[in-house]
Formats: sequence, C-alpha cells, structure tokens
Amino acid sequence: MTFAAAAFLKKTPDLPGVYLMKDAQKKVIYVGKAKSLKKRLASYFQKRQTNLKTETLVSHINAIELIVTVTEKEALLLENNLIKHHQPRYNILFKDDKTYPFVVLSLHPQFPRLEGVRARVAQKEHYFGPYPSMQAVRETLTLLQKIFKIRSCEDSVFQNRTRPCLLYQIKRCSGPCVNLISVAAYAEDLESVRLFLTGKSQEVFLRLIAKMDQAAAERRFEQAAIFRDQIKTLRALQESQFVDTRGHEHADVIVVAQEGMLYCIQVLQIRDGRVLGSRDEYAKGGEWDNQETILSAFLEHCYSGDESHPQLITKQPIHWGEDAEITLAARGKQRKWIELCELNAGENVLRRGLEMGQIASRLQALQERLHFTTALKRVECFDISHTQGEETIASCVVYDAAGINKKAYRRFKIEGVTPGDDYAAMRQVLMRRLKRLQEEGALMPDLLIIDGGKGQLKQAIEVLQELGLNIRLLGVAKGPERQAGQEELWQPGLSSALHLDPHDEAFLLIQHIRDEAHRFAIGGHRQRREKKRSESILTHFQGVGPKRRSAILKHFGGWQEVRAAQIEELAKVPGISLKLATALFKQLQEKG
Repeated sequence: MTFAAAAFLKKTPDLPGVYLMKDAQKKVIYVGKAKSLKKRLASYFQKRQTNLKTETLVSHINAIELIVTVTEKEALLLENNLIKHHQPRYNILFKDDKTYPFVVLSLHPQFPRLEGVRARVAQKEHYFGPYPSMQAVRETLTLLQKIFKIRSCEDSVFQNRTRPCLLYQIKRCSGPCVNLISVAAYAEDLESVRLFLTGKSQEVFLRLIAKMDQAAAERRFEQAAIFRDQIKTLRALQESQFVDTRGHEHADVIVVAQEGMLYCIQVLQIRDGRVLGSRDEYAKGGEWDNQETILSAFLEHCYSGDESHPQLITKQPIHWGEDAEITLAARGKQRKWIELCELNAGENVLRRGLEMGQIASRLQALQERLHFTTALKRVECFDISHTQGEETIASCVVYDAAGINKKAYRRFKIEGVTPGDDYAAMRQVLMRRLKRLQEEGALMPDLLIIDGGKGQLKQAIEVLQELGLNIRLLGVAKGPERQAGQEELWQPGLSSALHLDPHDEAFLLIQHIRDEAHRFAIGGHRQRREKKRSESILTHFQGVGPKRRSAILKHFGGWQEVRAAQIEELAKVPGISLKLATALFKQLQEKG
C-alpha cells in the first residue's frame, strides 16, 4: 500500500515534535525530531530525492505517528528515548547508545549545587561538557569543591541540616546550609566556577589575583592566603594535566575514521587553548551511509539543543542545523589538532574492528565446540553470591555480537528460599528472568551459561520445561581440583563432563563470561550486605519511627553521639518521652 503523503501533510501541524515512521508490519523504522513537523516531513516527499538513504526509507513508509511537544528541546529528549527503545533500522545507532556525562548547576535560587549527570533534563540549566567519562566528571567536581567549596548535597539534605557536614570540616564546602557564607559571596564563587568550566581560566586567575591583592591591602591576611592557595592549585592543575598550545580556543575537534561499515567518531577536547582529553564513539552504518552522514548524526546525537556547546572544528564541510557554526581547520594549530584526532581515530577504529572480529571468532568457536547447528548471537550467564546464606544476590550478564553488554546486566535479590540453598536461588532467578522476557516479548538468549554443576543445571532444565522454552544450556563447574583452567562443562543429556583445552578460544570465552557474572554477583552481594550493616541502629526499635529517628539525628548530629547519650539527654528530643528514652537507652546499651 502506498503512503498517502499529500493527505497526511495537510493534517500535519506546524509545531515542534517527534515523528515515528513505520513499515507495513507496523514496525518503527525511523525516529526523527523537528522544529516544524510539517516542514520536516514535507522534505521527505519531494519529487526528487538526491539521498539514497532517504529514498530507500520513504519507499518503506506505511504510516507515520506524530508526537507534538512544546519546545524543540523536549522533542530532542523524546527522540533520544524513542530511538533507544525502538532501535529503528534507518537511525544510526551509536556504540552502547550511551550518553556522555555533564557537569550541571542546579536551579536553587540562592545556593545552587554542582552535580554530574548522564543526560540533560528539561528543568535543569547551566550544563558543562560533555566529558569523556563519569570519572572525569567526578575528578572535576572534586577539584571544584576543593578550590571554590560549592555544595554538592541533595536539596532534601541541604534544607534539613542544623549543623555543617563533614565536607565543611575538611574544607570542601563553604557551609551554605547553615548560613556560614553569604549569598553574594557564594554567587562570586559560582561565577568563577562557570568561567572555569567554560575554559576561561585566565579570567578566573585575574579575579582571584584581584581578590588576593584587595584582601592583603585590607590586612585580611588569612583570606588572602585562601585566594593564594586557590591560584596555586589552579596553576598546578594546568601544568600537570594540559598540553599547552598557548591560546584561548574553547572547541571540540571532530573527525570520522572508517573501517568497512564501522565508523569511529573521535572528539578532541580543547579548553583554553589546551588539549584537555579525547573520547571516541562508534557507529555501524548502512550501505547508504558515508562519513558525512555519520558525522551529521553524531552532531545531532551529542550537541543538538545545547546552545552553550563549544566551537566545533571539522576537516570537511558538514550541513547540520540551521544556525550551527562549524569551523573548517585549514592550517596552523587547528590543522595539527585535526591530524592528532585523525591519528587516534584511525588507531581506534582498527582496534575496535579487530575486537569485533575476535568476538565473532570466539562465538563461532563456542558454537562448534558445543556442536550447535545454529549461530550464537546472545549468551546470558547466571551466578549466585552470598555469605553463609546472608543477603543472597543473583547476577545475569549478557554477551552478544558486540561483546560484553553491560547495559543489559541485571541483579536479583533472592527471597523466600532457605539461606544457602543455591539450587533454589538459581531456580528463582532463572524463572524471574525468563518469564519476564517471555511476557515482554523481548529478545531471548541463544545460550544460558549456569555457574554450577549438574544440580544447578537440573534447575535450569526444569524452568525451561515449565515455561515451554527451547534454549541451549551449559553448566560450568570448578572441577575436583577447583583450579582455573580445569573447569567441567555440563550439557543436558550427557553423562560425563566436557573438558576443553585451557587455551581454546571457546573455553576462554566461557571463562570470561563466567568470571564477569561472578564479579557482578559478588559486587551486588557486598553492596547489600554493607547497606544492611550500616542501617540505622534505631531502625528496628519499637516506638521509633521515621519522624522520631529524624528528630533524634537532628538533635544529636550523628549516630555516635546517639550511642553515647544518657537517658536525660534522649528525653530532651521532641517526641521522646522519659519512658521511651529509658527503653531506647537500654536497647542501645545491649547493642553496644
């Protein structure tokens, strides 16, 4: 059936929003956003199309769904979420489809906080980035706390404090929660933070030097020493962490390298004329894609809707956005930045290609060693972790054509089974995981790897039978010597274990996936155990609910002070009677 474009466009609103193009099977094949839905969609149905990809896409359109938004930024956020959910064929999907982190200042009217976020949120403002990783964001936040002492606590904590926290004690916060700094002084520190994060560190130096000189002239030597230390810290940071090229450019240098259908987008971050760092992004294109379409899609993915993004420098002309300014690096240091970026992109795309080839090779080897007739595209591995039955946690890790897929990892808290019963725990996690995939119609694994021997494997067989699923199984036991490299592999229907050469590609893959499941399970178990042990000593006391616990904590300032308190002191807390204080004191003594 041919799509009736003319009739559809007559009813299309001239408003911002998102459009979902669907094929004859009602499957979403493309998601896009537009400042004007009417104008954007009309461009698809022009009589002459010069773009092969657009022409192919239009030929498959059977229906278009519209979602109108108030602003173009809202459309951008919605488009990003819909692409992640539907993963349409004609959208360019980047590696892990992840978003890079930002540093953001909150909207608090007097004392905004600094935080790290993974994605922009509509009600937030003052975004700085993107950064290569959350580690880089954390390091930046730590540095800014140390120099400018901007708060990082949640608003709910900030509004309820009656005394300064530990960060104030170690000189990482100026204590705005208890008015230890004025609104005006805090605003000055915030302005320095903004300048620093936008690459204008020279202006920050000049501001701090002026403050230091003024404080010294007014004989406020302690304050002058604080400004002096801030200046020294900033200079040390520049000397140790930046490649100096002497300039004031604030830019992202972007190039694309290609290896077959795999593309690497390399971004070199230039701040205040210095190389701050780089990051790489990968995309797998289609037959209609080239370096220009990939670069254009990347710019939409990372910079669209961000009016404060740095100058963008590329090697070739690129058409992106109505008002976007792209600088072409022709000569000088900008050309050298491009060459450095190209060198990294070329190396990275080759390495990534080899990694993907190795992944495919290992999956093929595993398929052959286990005598499977169809290809392995998705493997899930399950493990159980606990300490003498305490806080049992199950892990599920996923390995697919792109390798370890951490985005698909899951942890399960095991409840309702006898402590230490690994068989029952394995049965519960497999039932919960597979039943949910079945109900949601989600992608099923081609192979389940169970960390355990015949007992755990039996539980998996029973679960598959109950759910009516046909999924291949493999149990991995440690073997009689319990040494790495001597694991026993158990398959349903075999009376004896399979042993593979420790250097075999298939065996190395099994080990890698099993070890990753083990690591993920242990990490989850330790988190649960520590959380339980660090719970308030008052949580289970009779007569002490959330409000009274909060009142006690506010009165004493910490749990150590609560433990040391006498009956008379406890009775002074609002809502705590002498009788309850006596009972509470007795229980505190018993718990040590």
